[in-house]
Amino acid sequence: MDKIGTARQMNGNLGYNNVTFFVADNEKTHLTDERFDVVICNYFINLLPQRTYILQEFDRLLKPTGHIVLADFFTNKSLTTPLNSILNVKYLHSVGIDIIANQYAVLRDNQYSKMINDTGFSSMTIIDTTEISNEYGELMMYFEQQDLEEIEKLDIRFYKKIIRINK
Repeated sequence: MDKIGTARQMNGNLGYNNVTFFVADNEKTHLTDERFDVVICNYFINLLPQRTYILQEFDRLLKPTGHIVLADFFTNKSLTTPLNSILNVKYLHSVGIDIIANQYAVLRDNQYSKMINDTGFSSMTIIDTTEISNEYGELMMYFEQQDLEEIEKLDIRFYKKIIRINK
């Protein structure tokens, strides 16, 4: 079953009747303005070369009182190009995406905040932050040992964050 089918089945099991699932092109949704109360975006923005555009599209699609719930990866420092490419290639491959990863980057907190403010949203609230540590080998999913040594030397930290962005 595809992801939309799984979501519909789970929604049916929960008994919600006001939820719609569909697939749309992330560059051009062809949906009417102010259609949604909530847009949920999971680990997606970092994969896009034109991040501001998708936030503008979400803004267009949200009702005046709507909000975005966004989950994504963040880092405390800018990554060197090789580290960023390695991270994205491994991550993208882990979720079944095969693209040229050096076009994409994990953003720092302040880059995300600036992008959200520049798009015109009224506020942003961090709901949850979890550091991705190597204590349980979590970073090993994305990096080789020599890369982990460089990450440690440069004191680079990675986080998964869930953010609420209000229109």
